[in-house]
Amino acid sequence: MPELRQALGFDLVTGGWIASCINAVGCLLGLTTGLLADRIGRRRLLLAGLGLLCLGGLAGAAAGDALSLLLSRLLEGIGVVTIVVAAPAMVAEAAEPAQARLALGVWATYMPTGVALAMATAPAIAHGAGWRGLWLLGSLVVALFALLCLFRLPASLGRPTRNPALGFAAAWKGAASRPGPWVLGACFGAYALQWFAVMTWLPTLVIEATGSSAAAVGPFVALAVAVNVVGNLAGGRLLQAGLRSSTLIAIVSATLGLIGLFVMSPATDPTLRLVLACLFSAIGGIIPGAIFAAVPRHSPGPALMGAVNGLVVQGSNLGVLLGPPVLALMVKLTGGWDGARWVMPAAGLLGLTLAGLLRRLERRT
Repeated sequence: MPELRQALGFDLVTGGWIASCINAVGCLLGLTTGLLADRIGRRRLLLAGLGLLCLGGLAGAAAGDALSLLLSRLLEGIGVVTIVVAAPAMVAEAAEPAQARLALGVWATYMPTGVALAMATAPAIAHGAGWRGLWLLGSLVVALFALLCLFRLPASLGRPTRNPALGFAAAWKGAASRPGPWVLGACFGAYALQWFAVMTWLPTLVIEATGSSAAAVGPFVALAVAVNVVGNLAGGRLLQAGLRSSTLIAIVSATLGLIGLFVMSPATDPTLRLVLACLFSAIGGIIPGAIFAAVPRHSPGPALMGAVNGLVVQGSNLGVLLGPPVLALMVKLTGGWDGARWVMPAAGLLGLTLAGLLRRLERRT
């Protein structure tokens, strides 16, 4: 982010939108994309998403200003939302029924694994090839995975599931008529707002406090992102052991609100901040798997699983989209990070409240 701001000349708030606008499409089209996955098949949608993600990366590498970079990120966003909507249902389909919750916990590691890998390697790659070279390398990696999926994923996996006689509008209404998917999406949004805001601005906080370079801070922040995988896997195990999704979401939301308050405080010692950020990320990783595991219970039926996944992803993307710019705006309005840090417990309280509502809905089913 510091290199991008220097090269293209934009402010902190614009940087927040560039970081999160890749999720803008998901905010608007998650449910619609899920309905499309049910109609044309998840495997086809997954391949199309990888292709769009690759094209968006190439466009980003050629960007000459903040606006063109934002537009390229929107194209990438179309690719991301199609992948994230299509993949979990395919994972659940491919797994043994008794292992489905654990498999979805493993699937939930995609975000922290990718982000941590990028954060750990990006400074060195950008130092040698520039940020445009980093964008081109990302596009190459996506293209390789598209080929891998094309030739290695069985054609029988991810076939269309929705009855063609069921119209698009009727399917949309069927998926959106239950409160459960909306509550799950809101839970994901509250978590995503916290996690992505912290991981986006943690390098800036540490650099401002210590005067370190981005290259020096990068590996430590990458570690904070990577330990989210521990929570993803632990969440899968806890779900497999019989714990309710709503219980896990409630406990984790309250914990994140408290820890996040100290992570974002300028008074926190820089070393302690990184330790707390790792704890924040590891505990938070429990939530995505808990939410994905609850989708089948709150879906009207297997034929609309993709649509419900899309609605959940829509909530997640809204949280990611708002997290960095909201925190940056609070910094601007309050004059520093000390005022902005109260966004964390507010989001944690929202997640706790939503988990209670989800628990009541589960008792009725």
